[in-house]
Amino acid sequence: MPYCVEINRSWFEAWPKCKCKQPIEEGDLRWGSHDQDDWSVDGHTYWSHLACVSHKVFQNAVLAHGSLAAIPGAAEDEYDLLDELEDAAARAETVRAKSHDSSFPRLLNFV
Repeated sequence: MPYCVEINRSWFEAWPKCKCKQPIEEGDLRWGSHDQDDWSVDGHTYWSHLACVSHKVFQNAVLAHGSLAAIPGAAEDEYDLLDELEDAAARAETVRAKSHDSSFPRLLNFV
């Protein structure tokens, strides 16, 4: 599954909602996960706020593209989004680490 990162440039494109159920507003960074292995093949791109991307998805993206810098949109736009991408990946790792910490309070006991 290929991935990309970009700035949402259109108010019209705010209607696709992230898994958090909030719209991705114009000017917000968004993460795309395409359901086909090739962008040229028709398919669907699932958009998320960059802050809503999980550690596992970042890992899969690095496996698919080789590095965060190689993800389309990370460093090829007029904006360099690599710093924001690296920060989001670090935050996702922190959230993952806390969720596996036995001292971290759990809301559900089936984990």
